[in-house]
Amino acid sequence: MPWFPVGEAIRAARERRGSSLEALAERAGITVAALHRLESGRTRTIRPATLDTLAGALRCAKDELARHAPRGAAPPSPRAKPKPSAPEPTPLTARTLVDVRTACRAHEGRLFRARCRLRPEQEPLSRLDRIALGCSRTGVGGRFVILLGVGPRGPRATVYSITPRATLDLQDLAASGASTVLDLRLRVVVTPADHPTVMMSSEDAKDSDHFFRHWPGGFQRQDSAEPVPLAFVVEAIDGRNVRPPAKRGY
Repeated sequence: MPWFPVGEAIRAARERRGSSLEALAERAGITVAALHRLESGRTRTIRPATLDTLAGALRCAKDELARHAPRGAAPPSPRAKPKPSAPEPTPLTARTLVDVRTACRAHEGRLFRARCRLRPEQEPLSRLDRIALGCSRTGVGGRFVILLGVGPRGPRATVYSITPRATLDLQDLAASGASTVLDLRLRVVVTPADHPTVMMSSEDAKDSDHFFRHWPGGFQRQDSAEPVPLAFVVEAIDGRNVRPPAKRGY
């Protein structure tokens, strides 16, 4: 796979045209997270077809991106990979919720930060929910409702826990009524192709077949008559990481 030193050039071209990260990702048909990794240098390779697509979305020639790329750049040594700083989470507000629900694909993979309280209600995850969220083997997880802002009439959002630690911590917070800060990763699961389970065993194959036949095209919730394709998955609570360790196959 060829390596093109164009991450900085793509960002520079986007900023010259006054385009946001989200707008360019939507025009190019890629996720915001993928584009951010490319611009920040976390992704060091790019397919020629993807480069052509981005050049078209930026209304410039592929050669123009190459001209604006840093001269003398070369792929970094495996022993000296840079550690780019992670982007700051986006505050989850009433306005942000509207944007996400209107165009969830444009925000897929994005990290949000919610200052909130939890309602005492909790729903367990169904088998389909666990497959869609990549935690089908653990059998844990829950669905919670958070209140943003101040007062009982503030905006509400549904969040998901997929680890035992996150589930227990959220249950305690819901019971206490205390305020908290949650870091949430947006996942969009509309079709079977979106769910993160990779078939590696007969059990995975059974789950995938079950998911393919029964998934309604989104998460079914009490507060919505239609399936909802997006899920805010809890990654950290008050700065404490609650994500599961990365495992092959998920």
